[in-house]
Amino acid sequence: MNALLVQALATLVAIGVAWGLGVSHGTKQDKLRSDLVISSMRLQAQEKTDEFNASQRSQEQAWSRTLLRASEVRTDAIAKAVRVESALRDARVESGGLRDALRAYAAPPPDPGPDALRTCGARAERLGERVDAGLRIQEELGGFVAACAATVRSLLAGWPSGSVGAAPLGDPPPAKAP
Repeated sequence: MNALLVQALATLVAIGVAWGLGVSHGTKQDKLRSDLVISSMRLQAQEKTDEFNASQRSQEQAWSRTLLRASEVRTDAIAKAVRVESALRDARVESGGLRDALRAYAAPPPDPGPDALRTCGARAERLGERVDAGLRIQEELGGFVAACAATVRSLLAGWPSGSVGAAPLGDPPPAKAP
């Protein structure tokens, strides 16, 4: 019976040792397996992060190009507005002179004299020249207005659609009340 007990005890010890070795070996395999899975997940996460960063850089570059184009268009529009303002100022001065000339021509001549018919013809010719000059100025101003309207349309068409509420010329939107 002692031999049977020793044999059972030896069998239990052998099973325990085998089990311990198996668990220990299994733990190492599990650790290697989990390390491999973790490494794979880290690699996938890094790839996703790199893709996201690349897309963000691309979007940022697109926004920078759009901002640069808008800035150039704005600079051109400001220069054109300055030219239009200068032309309007010149036209006001010239139209003031035309008005004064028309008033002077509308007044009767101080001394009609014997050559009144010839004088009236010359005055009418000069008056016609002044009216032509006024019409030419009006036509030029109409061209400036059309050019400004085209510039505004191109500014509005080129403005990013995602910037709702932003002013087209780059001014910040009004601050919202807290």
